[in-house]
Amino acid sequence: MRKRELGSALLLTIFLIIVLEFIGMSFLARVQGEMAQTTRDVSSYYVVQTGLSNTMEWLQNRANANLLDNAVLTLPTGTDPNEPPLMQTYYERDGLSSGTPLPSGWTWRVRLFPDQFTAGNANLVGANSAHCYKAVIDAIDRNAEGTGRVRRRAVAWLHQGSFAQFSYFFGQFATGSNLWLNLNTFRVEGPFHTNGRLRLSIPSSIDWNDLGPGNDGSTANFQSMSTFASTDSTTPDGIEYNTSTRPYDSTTLLPVNLTIPGKTRYDRIARLGQAGLKPDNPINMPAVSTLMQEAAWGDSTMPTSPRHGINVNPGNVVETLSAGGTSVPIPKNVNGVLLHGNDIDAFQMQVGNDSQFPINTAALRGANNDNASFLMRQTTGGTARTRRLTQTYSDTVLNPGGTWTINGVSTSGSMTIPAGYTLVQNDTSVKTYEIYKDYGNGLFYGNQNIRSLEGKNKGRHTISVNQSGNKEIHISDELLRADVTPGNKPTMGTTRDQLGVVGYAIRFARYRTDVNTGTTAQINRSQWSPNDPLYVYAALFAGKPGDPNANSDTAGGGVGTINYNDSSIGAGAFRVYGSLTENIRQAKGTFNSSTGQGTSGMSYRYDYDPNFQNVQPPYFPAQSNFEVRSWNDQPISEDA
Repeated sequence: MRKRELGSALLLTIFLIIVLEFIGMSFLARVQGEMAQTTRDVSSYYVVQTGLSNTMEWLQNRANANLLDNAVLTLPTGTDPNEPPLMQTYYERDGLSSGTPLPSGWTWRVRLFPDQFTAGNANLVGANSAHCYKAVIDAIDRNAEGTGRVRRRAVAWLHQGSFAQFSYFFGQFATGSNLWLNLNTFRVEGPFHTNGRLRLSIPSSIDWNDLGPGNDGSTANFQSMSTFASTDSTTPDGIEYNTSTRPYDSTTLLPVNLTIPGKTRYDRIARLGQAGLKPDNPINMPAVSTLMQEAAWGDSTMPTSPRHGINVNPGNVVETLSAGGTSVPIPKNVNGVLLHGNDIDAFQMQVGNDSQFPINTAALRGANNDNASFLMRQTTGGTARTRRLTQTYSDTVLNPGGTWTINGVSTSGSMTIPAGYTLVQNDTSVKTYEIYKDYGNGLFYGNQNIRSLEGKNKGRHTISVNQSGNKEIHISDELLRADVTPGNKPTMGTTRDQLGVVGYAIRFARYRTDVNTGTTAQINRSQWSPNDPLYVYAALFAGKPGDPNANSDTAGGGVGTINYNDSSIGAGAFRVYGSLTENIRQAKGTFNSSTGQGTSGMSYRYDYDPNFQNVQPPYFPAQSNFEVRSWNDQPISEDA
């Protein structure tokens, strides 16, 4: 009996050992599987991140070489010097494979899909300077069966930065310039950057403890992140100063504390404190004239002899409208406006019955007085002509009287033009018109100077002159927008009437020319005071790479004031609600160093339009860098 019990116990023990061994092997296999899965997850994440990083580097290099606007985005071959140096081999026609060290047996693939405003999209609405791509990035495990398996897929939207995202940007001070940012007069609300040194002039009378109501930092000169690409090696913060008044102790080199707990003098200079003033990489100024000229005309092949004045390159005929009982073919307006000929003496934007800049022809105001017009005064062959382009926002009755011509059709009587059309009259003294369906892409581009720019803008537009040819735009009066009351800051979501102004130089004018009569008169700048300034609702961009006038703070590519130091025509003030970019910082006025009061030229203030972070005027110049606006992982099927 006892032997039987021993035998049964032995069998039971062997059985239990087998079961435990089976459980242990299963557990071990599971652990190994989970470890392998974890390894794959980590590897795939790393591979996707590497793919994204290298793709953004590749796009940035192509942007620096002005290669992003090819009709078809040419993917790397491994021989292009603009490609990242570590990119060597590529996987599939629609993707890239990186030579960057990756986990053994892994590679990555990316597919780029341009959005509807970026060259390469089959349904292109109108290319823009700031490019946007959807990147689909796959991490591919070549250790798997067959040709490999996609272990992770991510979708990222890559947006190219715009210069309109800066409240104020300048490339550098003019060589040998004695211009400084005086804390009595300088204030910038949004992001700030300079490619040169940050040069501050701090008056001895500064009240360091004045941080605004409740110590909220509202009195700080730099209200947002501010960066500079060149540093002064003799100061602990890299900032250059021209006075002995500093935010740090000259002995210890540490920030000087204020009587306000937790605050230092840097909090009076920058709302973010010392952390809001930091070195960063330089940002290249782009050459944009060729892109803008092609966008205005809609083709890289320019007309051999365009007429002087307003030129629209139309699309196909899409409908007909009746003019005095006669059928008129209407082509589609798919491009911008190419301005040709001599300098434009006056350019004025008008809106309906606006009190300051009204449309002066009642028939063109529209039923709700809300049409937008652009008038230009230009001399051709010794004869001055006023030219007009009108965009209809409501039904507009055109009745010039007698016999008149529209789109080459002779007629008489009246014509009702619905909302959504563009009407062109190249000489307002001649009853000859052109009409197009839609407003086009919003870009005006000319190879000449604009000597007097002013008015109220409606719609998203950019007015640009030849940057590479050193052409200038002179601001003679306010640049307003129809969707914002003058003196108010645009609220988030207010983007309908954005304006961009682009040229080699933008200067506040000494003379103003009447767009209708051609009469020129000297401007009295005293009419604009700091409490009632000349409002500029726009994104301004002035300058070019390789500026031959980089040693001048009056003739260089930037934003300045003509005869800035002439007090005989008064001292005025302007206030930007938008963005200002200049390559060479130009002189804008002279000031009392103690009080900050302007003594000649124009004093200034830069208030930021936060909408420019996401939406910019059409074709406004872009930076070369790209940023990730959104990112999400996508599920992968078993047979991917």
